[in-house]
Amino acid sequence: MVALKDCLILCITFGLLVLVQRNRLACAQSGSRIKYWIHIKNNLPNDEVLQVQCSSENQTMRMRLVNMGEEYVFWTTQYTKEIWCHFTWGKYEQQNTVRSIFWNNKDFLGSCLDLNCLWTVQDNGLFLHNPPHMGFTFVYKWDLP
Repeated sequence: MVALKDCLILCITFGLLVLVQRNRLACAQSGSRIKYWIHIKNNLPNDEVLQVQCSSENQTMRMRLVNMGEEYVFWTTQYTKEIWCHFTWGKYEQQNTVRSIFWNNKDFLGSCLDLNCLWTVQDNGLFLHNPPHMGFTFVYKWDLP
């Protein structure tokens, strides 16, 4: 009986998450602007705190601290041409690790499943979610000493 109750709770929770995502997608497409949600997840080892500061052609966002296992999430519109971010952590704080994480072209936007562009930061590089392969694809290697 407990297993059935747990399964029912899980199914209801999943159903609600699907409804919320569909509503978010519909809202994002309802106006003249389409919103793309950028997710940057910290998957660095040893509980490293990731520092991220992103900019576009007309805006510089404030620096964010992202704990291990957490995400920094923000949105942009289809009118943004490019967003790049400066990544630093631990002993690599002084390194030049600026990478483009959003491009307004169909090849990149095809990686944004339901308008969500998912990135993961690891010690060996930066990876982008690849919906056709249901996993992450290596995109950038860090320029580290």
